[in-house]
Amino acid sequence: MEYSIDGAPFVVFSEPFTLAVYAEGRHTIAYRSTDNLGNMETLKQLSLILDESMPTTTIEGSDPLVQGVVNTVSPVTAFTLTAADALSGVKEIWYRFDEDQWQLYNGPFTLAGLKAGSHTITYGAVDNVENAEPQQTITVRLVSFETQKGIATDPVVLFFSGKDHDR
Repeated sequence: MEYSIDGAPFVVFSEPFTLAVYAEGRHTIAYRSTDNLGNMETLKQLSLILDESMPTTTIEGSDPLVQGVVNTVSPVTAFTLTAADALSGVKEIWYRFDEDQWQLYNGPFTLAGLKAGSHTITYGAVDNVENAEPQQTITVRLVSFETQKGIATDPVVLFFSGKDHDR
């Protein structure tokens, strides 16, 4: 049996090999074998992607976010995570609030249901060959306002100056 990597001359297969010396990206391994009578089989090829790079994830909010500072947000601020991986593609994006359980990202999320105060959103992605990026974080200050609806019983006083300013 013999093989060729990326169109190089064929080499007799004598032991397992790696692609460690090759650059990231697409590669093709062509291979064929010959029987004891000298009959060579049809050339076969295997295409693969060598990917050692981790994906990268960004976070955006429906309210502007600035990395490195504590951002003030409301319970309805929507957060969007976007990950990219140029070689094998993104498999999954994960996130969590503070030290809670990790959640699989499947669309924008809010902090509704969390108590007002400081919270850390931790997030990251994994690509299709299991390269994981280091966890990233952003700290936000959640502010919440409660309103009560009802009929006011206090009198309303309006003051007029007696002058007609519309003419």
